[in-house]
Amino acid sequence: MAAPPPPPPSDEDQVRETILAYQDAYNTQNWDAYTELLCTAMRAKFVGSVMDALKKGRHDTGLTQVNAVRPTVTGDTAVAEMDVENETTGTSTVQLPLKREDGWKICVTR
Repeated sequence: MAAPPPPPPSDEDQVRETILAYQDAYNTQNWDAYTELLCTAMRAKFVGSVMDALKKGRHDTGLTQVNAVRPTVTGDTAVAEMDVENETTGTSTVQLPLKREDGWKICVTR
């Protein structure tokens, strides 16, 4: 008898997967993958000089490693509190908002 299929990943696990994919896209400078992880409203802003500034920032500060992700999910939104370490800027704790939009997407709209 076949084992039952595993349960689908929780929202929290999906948020963690999105954050790690976002980190990997940033670190490998895969800007197409990076922008695919942004919500529609945010993706529309990542063109021209904003994209140039992102690329320069990545070049100037180097790799970023997410060491812990603590997601809080509320319906179709979430906040991921993360411990991050950057080659140049050191260690910090940051919060990143996400929105469920065809999967979980990074969504900073201010």
